[in-house]
Amino acid sequence: MVAFPIVVTSAPLFECYLQEDGEKALREIERRFLFLQQRIGSTPHVKFAVVTEKGLAAHIEECTRASDMLMALFNPADDQAWEEFTARVGRRLANSIRSSAGGAVEHNANRHDVSSSLVNT
Repeated sequence: MVAFPIVVTSAPLFECYLQEDGEKALREIERRFLFLQQRIGSTPHVKFAVVTEKGLAAHIEECTRASDMLMALFNPADDQAWEEFTARVGRRLANSIRSSAGGAVEHNANRHDVSSSLVNT
Protein backbone atom coordinates (compact mmCIF):
# COMPACT_ATOMS: atom_id res chain seq x y z
CA MET A 1 0.00 0.00 0.00
CA VAL A 2 1.16 3.49 -0.82
CA ALA A 3 -0.27 6.26 1.37
CA PHE A 4 -0.16 9.96 0.69
CA PRO A 5 -1.03 12.01 3.81
CA ILE A 6 -3.05 15.09 2.93
CA VAL A 7 -4.85 18.01 4.54
CA VAL A 8 -7.65 19.48 2.42
CA THR A 9 -8.80 23.02 3.08
CA SER A 10 -11.63 25.16 1.80
CA ALA A 11 -9.59 28.26 2.67
CA PRO A 12 -7.32 29.90 0.09
CA LEU A 13 -3.67 28.83 0.22
CA PHE A 14 -0.83 31.26 -0.47
CA GLU A 15 2.93 31.18 -0.74
CA CYS A 16 5.28 34.07 -0.14
CA TYR A 17 8.61 34.23 -1.96
CA LEU A 18 11.35 36.65 -2.94
CA GLN A 19 11.43 37.87 -6.49
CA GLU A 20 14.72 38.34 -8.38
CA ASP A 21 14.76 42.02 -7.38
CA GLY A 22 14.53 41.06 -3.68
CA GLU A 23 10.93 42.20 -3.28
CA LYS A 24 8.44 39.92 -1.54
CA ALA A 25 5.64 38.46 -3.64
CA LEU A 26 2.50 36.61 -2.67
CA ARG A 27 0.57 34.26 -4.93
CA GLU A 28 -2.34 31.91 -4.50
CA ILE A 29 -1.53 28.22 -4.93
CA GLU A 30 -3.54 24.99 -4.88
CA ARG A 31 -1.02 22.72 -3.16
CA ARG A 32 2.18 22.67 -1.16
CA PHE A 33 4.14 19.90 0.56
CA LEU A 34 5.31 20.26 4.14
CA PHE A 35 8.07 18.34 5.89
CA LEU A 36 8.05 17.85 9.66
CA GLN A 37 11.02 16.58 11.61
CA GLN A 38 8.76 14.25 13.59
CA ARG A 39 9.67 10.59 14.03
CA ILE A 40 6.80 8.18 13.42
CA GLY A 41 7.89 4.59 13.87
CA SER A 42 11.09 4.15 11.87
CA THR A 43 10.37 7.17 9.67
CA PRO A 44 12.56 10.14 10.71
CA HIS A 45 10.30 12.76 9.15
CA VAL A 46 6.80 13.23 7.79
CA LYS A 47 5.90 14.70 4.41
CA PHE A 48 2.31 15.66 3.73
CA ALA A 49 0.39 17.81 1.28
CA VAL A 50 -1.86 20.74 2.05
CA VAL A 51 -4.33 21.03 -0.84
CA THR A 52 -7.25 23.32 -1.56
CA GLU A 53 -10.59 21.83 -2.56
CA LYS A 54 -10.03 23.33 -6.02
CA GLY A 55 -6.70 21.51 -6.41
CA LEU A 56 -7.83 18.16 -4.96
CA ALA A 57 -8.73 16.43 -8.25
CA ALA A 58 -5.33 17.22 -9.81
CA HIS A 59 -3.55 16.11 -6.61
CA ILE A 60 -5.40 12.77 -6.62
CA GLU A 61 -4.48 12.24 -10.29
CA GLU A 62 -0.81 12.86 -9.54
CA CYS A 63 -0.86 10.56 -6.50
CA THR A 64 -2.51 7.83 -8.57
CA ARG A 65 0.20 8.14 -11.26
CA ALA A 66 2.94 8.02 -8.61
CA SER A 67 1.35 4.98 -6.94
CA ASP A 68 0.98 3.16 -10.27
CA MET A 69 4.60 3.92 -11.14
CA LEU A 70 5.86 2.64 -7.78
CA MET A 71 3.75 -0.51 -8.00
CA ALA A 72 4.94 -1.17 -11.56
CA LEU A 73 8.54 -0.53 -10.56
CA PHE A 74 8.50 -3.30 -7.98
CA ASN A 75 6.39 -5.68 -10.05
CA PRO A 76 8.74 -8.38 -11.35
CA ALA A 77 6.46 -8.82 -14.38
CA ASP A 78 6.85 -5.16 -15.45
CA ASP A 79 10.33 -5.14 -16.93
CA GLN A 80 9.74 -1.93 -18.92
CA ALA A 81 9.14 0.16 -15.77
CA TRP A 82 12.23 -1.36 -14.16
CA GLU A 83 14.42 -0.64 -17.20
CA GLU A 84 13.19 2.97 -17.39
CA PHE A 85 13.93 3.44 -13.69
CA THR A 86 17.41 1.93 -13.87
CA ALA A 87 18.19 4.10 -16.90
CA ARG A 88 17.34 7.18 -14.82
CA VAL A 89 19.11 6.36 -11.54
CA GLY A 90 21.67 3.72 -12.49
CA ARG A 91 21.56 -0.03 -12.00
CA ARG A 92 23.49 -0.10 -8.69
CA LEU A 93 21.11 2.38 -6.98
CA ALA A 94 18.03 0.70 -8.51
CA ASN A 95 19.11 -2.75 -7.29
CA SER A 96 19.81 -1.33 -3.84
CA ILE A 97 16.31 0.19 -3.69
CA ARG A 98 14.67 -2.99 -4.91
CA SER A 99 16.56 -5.18 -2.41
CA SER A 100 15.76 -2.84 0.50
CA ALA A 101 12.08 -3.17 -0.42
CA GLY A 102 12.32 -6.94 -0.20
CA GLY A 103 12.49 -7.52 -3.95
CA ALA A 104 8.86 -6.75 -4.65
CA VAL A 105 5.95 -4.84 -3.23
CA GLU A 106 2.65 -6.57 -2.64
CA HIS A 107 0.12 -5.42 -5.20
CA ASN A 108 -3.12 -3.90 -3.99
CA ALA A 109 -6.15 -5.45 -5.70
CA ASN A 110 -7.41 -1.98 -6.65
CA ARG A 111 -4.31 0.05 -7.52
CA HIS A 112 -6.31 3.13 -8.48
CA ASP A 113 -7.50 3.84 -4.92
CA VAL A 114 -5.46 6.64 -3.40
CA SER A 115 -5.12 6.20 0.34
CA SER A 116 -4.89 9.38 2.30
CA SER A 117 -5.03 10.26 5.92
CA LEU A 118 -5.84 13.49 7.69
CA VAL A 119 -2.98 15.06 9.56
CA ASN A 120 -4.13 16.98 12.64
CA THR A 121 -2.18 20.17 13.17
